[in-house]
Amino acid sequence: MNYLYVYLAYGSLFILGFIDNSRGPIYPELLSQFQVTKVQGSLIFSLCSLSGFVVSLFVSRWLKFLGTIWATRVALLTDFLACILMGFAPSSYHGFIQFVIAGVILGIGMGMKGICANLLIRKASNHHNRRRLFSGLHTMYGMASFFAPFIIAELFQLGLGFQRIFLYTSVLPIVLLITTFKTKPYTIQYKKPDTSSLSGSKVILIASIFALYVSSEILVSSRLTIFLKEVHGYSLSQAAFNLSVFFGLLLVGRMSFGLFHVPFKSFNIMTGSIVLSFVVSILGMQFYPPLLALNGLSMSIFFPSAMDWVSEFFGEESEYVISRIMVTISGSLVAMHYIFGLFAEHFGLALSIWILPLLLFIAWYLLHFPLRKLTIS
Repeated sequence: MNYLYVYLAYGSLFILGFIDNSRGPIYPELLSQFQVTKVQGSLIFSLCSLSGFVVSLFVSRWLKFLGTIWATRVALLTDFLACILMGFAPSSYHGFIQFVIAGVILGIGMGMKGICANLLIRKASNHHNRRRLFSGLHTMYGMASFFAPFIIAELFQLGLGFQRIFLYTSVLPIVLLITTFKTKPYTIQYKKPDTSSLSGSKVILIASIFALYVSSEILVSSRLTIFLKEVHGYSLSQAAFNLSVFFGLLLVGRMSFGLFHVPFKSFNIMTGSIVLSFVVSILGMQFYPPLLALNGLSMSIFFPSAMDWVSEFFGEESEYVISRIMVTISGSLVAMHYIFGLFAEHFGLALSIWILPLLLFIAWYLLHFPLRKLTIS
C-alpha cells in the first residue's frame, strides 16, 4: 500500500468536505447579507457544481498533462484562491458576484480532487483493503463535514463574519500543499482503456445511480439548515445542530464501516442504504423533521460500498468508469441545485424537499431492477 497516495487523497478530500460544507450552515446568512433571492442564492452551489462538471468532462486531457499528484496540487491552489476571494467579498450585491466567481473557482478544484482522490485510493489499495480504504477516504469528507458546522457556529459566536471564516479556512489547502510538496510518489497517468469491451448501458446506469445518491446526500447537507429554520421555525443554532448530527452520523457510519468487516456483499449494502435513507426521509418530512439527520447514518455506507463494487466488477477498467461516474455526479449536482432553488422559489421549501425521497426512489429502482439484470446477464 502506498501511504503517500493515501495521505494526499485523505487530506484533499478532508479539505473538500470542510470548504464545501462550510457554505451550507451560513447559507441563510449569505442570502441576508447579499440581499438576494433563493434562486439567485442557488447559483452559489449550482455554478460551483457546473465548473466541476466542465472540468471533469476534460479529465483525460488534464490528467494526461498533469498526472494525478500534480492535478491534486493544482486543485489545492484553487481552493486557496477561492477562499481568499470569498473572504474578501463585501456585504453587497457586488460581493455576491465575487462570491459566485469564487464558487466557480472552488468547483474547479472540487472536480479535480473528486476524481483524483478516488483514483489514488484505487491505485493504493488491493482487494483485501479496498472497501476499507474507500470508506476511510469518505470518512475524511464526513469528518470535515461534521466539524465544519461546529467550528463555524463557534466563530459566529465570537462575532466573526463569514468573510473571516473563509480567510481562516484558506490555510488548510496551503498546509497540505506544503506537507506533500517535497514527496515524489510515482505519477499516476490517466489512460483511457479499450472501451469496446465495456457496456455503455452499464456505465451510464451505474453513473446515474451514483449521481442520484450523491444529489440526495448533498441536498440534505446543503438545505437541511434552511429547511428547518424557514419551514419549521428552528433557530439557526438549532438547525445547525441538526446538520451537525447528520454529519456526525455520516462520520460514525463510515468510520465503523472502515474499521470493522461487514459480512455482506457490496451490492446488497448499496440497496439497503438507499431503502433506509428513503424511509428515514419520509418519516422526517411527515412526522418529525430532525429525523432527516438520521440520513447521515443510512447514507454513510453507500459510497464506499459502491466504489468497492465498481472496482471489483470492472477490474482494470474501473479507473475509466470512476472518471465517468464523477463526470455524471458533477452534472447532476448542477441540475439539482438549480432545480431545487427554482422549486423553492415558486412552490416553497416544504414542497421542494420532496425532491429528496424522489431521488432516492429512482436510485433504488435503477439499482434493484435494470442494474441487477445487466450484471446478471
